[in-house]
Amino acid sequence: MIVDKDTPGLKISEREKNLGLNSLPLFRVIFEDCVVPKSRQVGGDQGIDYMRLLNLSRSTLCAMAVGVARASYEYAVDYAKERFAFGEPIAARQSIAFMLAESAMEVDGMRMLAWRAAWRLDRNEDTHETQLWQKCIAQNRP
Repeated sequence: MIVDKDTPGLKISEREKNLGLNSLPLFRVIFEDCVVPKSRQVGGDQGIDYMRLLNLSRSTLCAMAVGVARASYEYAVDYAKERFAFGEPIAARQSIAFMLAESAMEVDGMRMLAWRAAWRLDRNEDTHETQLWQKCIAQNRP
Protein backbone atom coordinates (compact mmCIF):
# COMPACT_ATOMS: atom_id res chain seq x y z
CA MET A 1 0.00 0.00 0.00
CA ILE A 2 1.04 3.53 -0.56
CA VAL A 3 0.01 5.54 2.49
CA ASP A 4 0.30 9.29 2.95
CA LYS A 5 2.30 10.16 6.04
CA ASP A 6 -0.52 12.31 7.43
CA THR A 7 -3.09 9.46 7.29
CA PRO A 8 -4.92 9.08 10.64
CA GLY A 9 -3.68 6.03 12.55
CA LEU A 10 -0.28 5.93 10.84
CA LYS A 11 2.70 6.38 13.15
CA ILE A 12 6.31 6.65 12.00
CA SER A 13 8.99 6.23 14.65
CA GLU A 14 12.25 8.10 14.94
CA ARG A 15 14.99 6.97 12.58
CA GLU A 16 16.59 3.75 13.78
CA LYS A 17 20.28 3.94 14.59
CA ASN A 18 22.16 1.17 12.79
CA LEU A 19 25.89 0.91 13.22
CA GLY A 20 27.60 1.26 9.84
CA LEU A 21 24.41 1.72 7.85
CA ASN A 22 24.07 5.49 7.97
CA SER A 23 23.21 5.72 4.29
CA LEU A 24 20.11 3.55 4.80
CA PRO A 25 17.47 5.45 6.75
CA LEU A 26 15.19 2.95 8.50
CA PHE A 27 11.98 3.79 10.32
CA ARG A 28 9.42 1.62 12.10
CA VAL A 29 5.92 2.11 10.65
CA ILE A 30 2.90 1.37 12.85
CA PHE A 31 -0.65 1.07 11.55
CA GLU A 32 -3.15 1.63 14.36
CA ASP A 33 -6.79 1.73 13.17
CA CYS A 34 -5.48 3.13 9.91
CA VAL A 35 -7.90 3.02 6.98
CA VAL A 36 -6.34 2.93 3.52
CA PRO A 37 -8.49 2.88 0.37
CA LYS A 38 -8.11 -0.16 -1.90
CA SER A 39 -7.04 2.16 -4.72
CA ARG A 40 -3.76 2.74 -2.80
CA GLN A 41 -2.79 -0.95 -3.04
CA VAL A 42 0.51 -1.55 -4.80
CA GLY A 43 0.13 -3.86 -7.78
CA GLY A 44 -3.53 -3.07 -8.35
CA ASP A 45 -6.09 -5.79 -7.68
CA GLN A 46 -3.46 -8.52 -7.97
CA GLY A 47 -1.31 -7.03 -5.23
CA ILE A 48 2.34 -8.03 -4.96
CA ASP A 49 4.23 -11.09 -3.81
CA TYR A 50 5.03 -9.80 -0.34
CA MET A 51 7.21 -12.78 0.62
CA ARG A 52 9.41 -12.26 -2.44
CA LEU A 53 9.72 -8.57 -1.65
CA LEU A 54 10.60 -9.42 1.96
CA ASN A 55 13.17 -12.01 0.84
CA LEU A 56 14.74 -9.52 -1.57
CA SER A 57 15.04 -6.90 1.17
CA ARG A 58 16.46 -9.44 3.64
CA SER A 59 19.09 -10.52 1.13
CA THR A 60 20.02 -6.91 0.45
CA LEU A 61 20.35 -6.19 4.16
CA CYS A 62 22.50 -9.29 4.57
CA ALA A 63 24.81 -8.15 1.77
CA MET A 64 25.13 -4.71 3.39
CA ALA A 65 25.88 -6.30 6.77
CA VAL A 66 28.55 -8.46 5.15
CA GLY A 67 30.15 -5.32 3.71
CA VAL A 68 30.18 -3.63 7.11
CA ALA A 69 31.56 -6.78 8.77
CA ARG A 70 34.28 -7.17 6.16
CA ALA A 71 35.35 -3.54 6.52
CA SER A 72 35.47 -4.01 10.31
CA TYR A 73 37.53 -7.17 9.91
CA GLU A 74 40.00 -5.49 7.55
CA TYR A 75 40.35 -2.58 9.97
CA ALA A 76 41.01 -5.01 12.85
CA VAL A 77 43.68 -6.86 10.83
CA ASP A 78 45.46 -3.61 9.96
CA TYR A 79 45.29 -2.45 13.57
CA ALA A 80 46.63 -5.78 14.88
CA LYS A 81 49.60 -5.54 12.51
CA GLU A 82 50.39 -1.93 13.49
CA ARG A 83 49.83 -2.14 17.26
CA PHE A 84 52.92 -3.30 19.11
CA ALA A 85 52.97 -4.85 22.58
CA PHE A 86 55.92 -6.55 24.25
CA GLY A 87 58.12 -5.77 21.24
CA GLU A 88 55.95 -7.36 18.55
CA PRO A 89 52.71 -6.70 16.67
CA ILE A 90 49.70 -7.98 18.59
CA ALA A 91 48.75 -9.94 15.44
CA ALA A 92 51.64 -12.27 16.33
CA ARG A 93 49.86 -13.24 19.56
CA GLN A 94 48.00 -16.52 19.22
CA SER A 95 44.81 -15.29 20.89
CA ILE A 96 44.57 -12.28 18.55
CA ALA A 97 45.37 -14.39 15.49
CA PHE A 98 42.64 -16.89 16.46
CA MET A 99 40.08 -14.09 16.91
CA LEU A 100 40.96 -12.65 13.50
CA ALA A 101 40.81 -16.08 11.85
CA GLU A 102 37.40 -16.79 13.38
CA SER A 103 36.13 -13.40 12.22
CA ALA A 104 37.38 -14.09 8.69
CA MET A 105 35.52 -17.41 8.62
CA GLU A 106 32.29 -15.86 9.89
CA VAL A 107 32.41 -12.98 7.41
CA ASP A 108 33.19 -15.29 4.50
CA GLY A 109 30.44 -17.70 5.56
CA MET A 110 27.91 -14.87 5.61
CA ARG A 111 29.15 -13.68 2.23
CA MET A 112 28.60 -17.15 0.77
CA LEU A 113 25.09 -17.28 2.25
CA ALA A 114 24.31 -13.86 0.79
CA TRP A 115 25.45 -15.04 -2.65
CA ARG A 116 23.46 -18.26 -2.29
CA ALA A 117 20.29 -16.38 -1.39
CA ALA A 118 20.77 -13.95 -4.30
CA TRP A 119 21.37 -16.85 -6.71
CA ARG A 120 18.22 -18.61 -5.50
CA LEU A 121 16.19 -15.41 -5.75
CA ASP A 122 17.40 -14.93 -9.34
CA ARG A 123 16.11 -18.44 -10.09
CA ASN A 124 12.77 -17.71 -8.36
CA GLU A 125 13.50 -20.42 -5.80
CA ASP A 126 12.52 -20.43 -2.13
CA THR A 127 15.14 -18.71 0.05
CA HIS A 128 13.44 -19.04 3.42
CA GLU A 129 15.89 -21.63 4.78
CA THR A 130 18.96 -19.74 3.58
CA GLN A 131 17.69 -16.55 5.18
CA LEU A 132 17.05 -18.32 8.48
CA TRP A 133 20.69 -19.45 8.41
CA GLN A 134 21.77 -15.88 7.71
CA LYS A 135 19.78 -14.62 10.66
CA CYS A 136 21.14 -17.28 13.03
CA ILE A 137 24.74 -16.72 12.01
CA ALA A 138 24.39 -12.93 12.16
CA GLN A 139 23.02 -13.25 15.69
CA ASN A 140 25.71 -15.83 16.64
CA ARG A 141 23.15 -18.52 17.45
CA PRO A 142 23.29 -22.14 16.25
